[in-house]
Amino acid sequence: AHELRMVQSCTVRDKELSCSCRMDVETSQVPVFRHRIEVPAELRVTDVEVTAGEANRLQSWHRRGDQLTVQLREGTTGLHGIELRGRMELRPDDSRVRVASPRLQNSQVLESLLTLTDETTVGLRLEATGKAVPLQTGSADDQLRSGEPFRLQLIEESDVVVLERLNPVEPTGRMAVLRTGDRVVMVMRLSNWSSRLGPLQMQFSPGTEFVAEPIVLTDRGPLELVQNGDVFESGPEQLKELFGVTEF
Repeated sequence: AHELRMVQSCTVRDKELSCSCRMDVETSQVPVFRHRIEVPAELRVTDVEVTAGEANRLQSWHRRGDQLTVQLREGTTGLHGIELRGRMELRPDDSRVRVASPRLQNSQVLESLLTLTDETTVGLRLEATGKAVPLQTGSADDQLRSGEPFRLQLIEESDVVVLERLNPVEPTGRMAVLRTGDRVVMVMRLSNWSSRLGPLQMQFSPGTEFVAEPIVLTDRGPLELVQNGDVFESGPEQLKELFGVTEF
């Protein structure tokens, strides 16, 4: 088995969890031509690097399901480093954030460190750490201090750190209104919307005539609304795409 020392750094923001992971691998006997790494299903890997000293050892990498295969330029022995970077999307209604570690197959973990940084506007609290041991003193209620790195030593590969988001992500957006004679043009753009607030609705005065039906623009594109009298609201398919649920 390869000997492995791993250092991870994860930053939580309102819309995403961004992570980097450095694996220092010691191979002393048979040269290794590839590595296989199990990565969390929700994590989208964006970049992979492999170096030995200052030399680039990476030939290619690809992912199939939860397994990342890293092909090396040539058989490698001795100390070399693998660096992964990735992101995980967070929805406004995700009340918890799970931080799981990548796993290098056929390896023995000698040391594993995790650094967490809270850059959210809602606040984070350590809910579960498995057997991980904090390397510094946090607040009395286990809340992370905003912007301050919090370090833990992971004891087992299977340790999953769970963070609780303390407050719902508040809806944010912009609206512009342009009036010309008896016509009004309104433009609304939403950045966040929480299902805790109920379905997204727009209500107009009775008898309002529309040149074109209202459309709400989100970060994922236009959101078509279903008309019910003087009320326009998001339909089931749109709700499922945004929040993973169809009713509240």
